[in-house]
Amino acid sequence: MVFTMVFGVPAFAGSWELKSIRGWRYLQDDGSYAANGWSFINGVYYCFDEEGYMFAGEATPDGYFVGLDGAWLPGQAPADLSAGTYHAVQDVSYSNMWEPGINDYQVSESLYSGEGLDLVLTAGSTSDSFRYLLDSGTGTLTKTAVGRYTAENAEDSEYTDYWVKSVSVSNDYIFVGTFGEGDGAWCDTIMYKK
Repeated sequence: MVFTMVFGVPAFAGSWELKSIRGWRYLQDDGSYAANGWSFINGVYYCFDEEGYMFAGEATPDGYFVGLDGAWLPGQAPADLSAGTYHAVQDVSYSNMWEPGINDYQVSESLYSGEGLDLVLTAGSTSDSFRYLLDSGTGTLTKTAVGRYTAENAEDSEYTDYWVKSVSVSNDYIFVGTFGEGDGAWCDTIMYKK
């Protein structure tokens, strides 16, 4: 199968903004945000949704894959989820936490090695398999396209709700996106090597 990619006009200047736990946006010189597809920025291809948020650690709507930094990963193709042991390569987290004295929620990004977050999947794994920080819960993965799954499950406790929101699977990687709420909110994506 041959894949063809069509990209927009290269952008040579602009600035990156992190103002939401949804991640990064790219403000172009003309004052608009890169949106609705691919942009070539400083020698790298990035994909943005309709609101201008960069896709990161997932399959894009057109079936390509981007790393946790949002950069296109050449050579990755959609694949089915299969049983096995997967080793965490990297973990990125966006948090929106209340900052005392500032009287506002501050957005930040943290990048971790992913060490200790390995994943073991068995035949018929559900979204519970991906809840690495939790010890209970129920849920199922729903296949929405080859390489793309959505998950619905939440862990309710006195302090936090935490759930898997998406799973993207390529020939070399699995990306697991999670969301949580507590004293703020956070989105977390782990990149696993098959």
